[in-house]
Amino acid sequence: MGSLDAFVAKRNAAGAWLWVANGGGAEGDQIADVALDAQGQVYVVGSFAQGSRNVPVTATFGGFTITSAGYSDVLVAKLDGATGAWLWVQQAGFGNANTGTDIGRAVAPDGAGGVLVAGTFDGPALRVGATVLQNVGNGTDLFVARLDAATGAWGWAVSTGHGTVADLAADAQGNAYLTGEFGSGIAFSALFPLTQQRGSYLAKINRLGAWQWAQALTGTAGTGTFPGGFGGTTCSGLAADERGHLYICGAFGGATATFGATTLTNASATYQGQALGTIQLNDAFVARLNAATGAWQWAVRAGGSDDESLGQLVVRGNRIYTGGAFGRVPATGTPSPAGSVFGTNALVSVGQEDIVVAALDTAGTWQWALRAGGSGQDRTGRVALDATGRLHITGIFNGPAAQFGSFNVVANPYAGVYPTFFMARLAGGPLAARPLAGQAPFALYPNPAHSAFTVEGLPPEQVVEVLDALGRRVAGGHVPLQGPLYLALPHALPPGLYVVRSGSQAQRLLVE
Repeated sequence: MGSLDAFVAKRNAAGAWLWVANGGGAEGDQIADVALDAQGQVYVVGSFAQGSRNVPVTATFGGFTITSAGYSDVLVAKLDGATGAWLWVQQAGFGNANTGTDIGRAVAPDGAGGVLVAGTFDGPALRVGATVLQNVGNGTDLFVARLDAATGAWGWAVSTGHGTVADLAADAQGNAYLTGEFGSGIAFSALFPLTQQRGSYLAKINRLGAWQWAQALTGTAGTGTFPGGFGGTTCSGLAADERGHLYICGAFGGATATFGATTLTNASATYQGQALGTIQLNDAFVARLNAATGAWQWAVRAGGSDDESLGQLVVRGNRIYTGGAFGRVPATGTPSPAGSVFGTNALVSVGQEDIVVAALDTAGTWQWALRAGGSGQDRTGRVALDATGRLHITGIFNGPAAQFGSFNVVANPYAGVYPTFFMARLAGGPLAARPLAGQAPFALYPNPAHSAFTVEGLPPEQVVEVLDALGRRVAGGHVPLQGPLYLALPHALPPGLYVVRSGSQAQRLLVE
């Protein structure tokens, strides 16, 4: 419909397309992030009408038409996961003659009937429903807001400056966790000012829109000779689990990076990337915090002589899955990779940068790491798990082809000029019908159940999930430190056969 339209699409477990929904207007419209709730409904965030200054532009998404207020406005929408129908569409914006670039960057449904969004605005203000957020200076401010997941009605909205948004996560209590970068200090209310000159931030906000804690990741200077030192610590992805932990991943280019009592040392070589001297390449990291307090619990690195970075991660049960890139992009000539190590897993890139997908346990021990890619610059975008525990990844590759295990994917004829996007799934079976050899089964009672049941025979803090016939999570919890787990089922849960899963073990539960 315009210079750039937004779309959302769904594929089934075999990779076949099921539906696609698009929308937009005469100018640029795009989606930056997508997330699903426990019922499989789809939420997206992005921007619309980017292109015309001081000229209102309309955009249509299904039966909904919205009109911009500035150069571009924030777009938030909900779609039916089964059909792709647009269920509601919302916007936020302000703008004047030459400003008002308002963009939604991240979205996350919470566990309390809401959906959280975060983004940036550079105009004098941003109108979010009935709330007007003022820009604190002349730069780009960030905002966080909450909508009602059922109706799309705006709730609260807060902002701070100056900063960007890299990722957003929510927990079952409706708290939100935010990360991004800032340039010269940033204040999450008067209680949590960050006075460092640059780096990544981490912040928590509760379901009522009040900041709970904030901290900076600034790193040290690298070992290169370039004036200014370089060497920041960048957090790119985060995820919260059901046991009160927050996990983050990213990269650090300094000689060291400190996470509470843990200091990680960069093992990467230097790189002639600037005319005035060398810079140190990145090592990757994964770390865990106490979600309630922001206190660090552990941090681990991965790397070698090459450049490594991790962009996203997802947590389920006792496993963390993450993805990113490793290798080296030469200033001139061909790459000469030296390799990267993720725990005990040594990888060597085929091209300039290759894709890495890796897993850790929740104690921070690397479990495995795999590479994929071709001769160009390749990296993952998102990582996600389906209801049966199979890992899905998206990303880009720039060469003429890329290898994913036994699958060779051939790109378009513009390889090296425009990237090719990919979706892939790692091998993995369905839910286990019985425990693995050597593991004792857990007990469920009563079975059949009505409104609640008890799980017995699992270790403390083990995650337990209840899945319906489509693999959607309908209930869950974790085993207490003492005694069995008592799980209440949702009100009006339809009778039928459900699966109760804990790690690699699963059993059937009949609900009457």
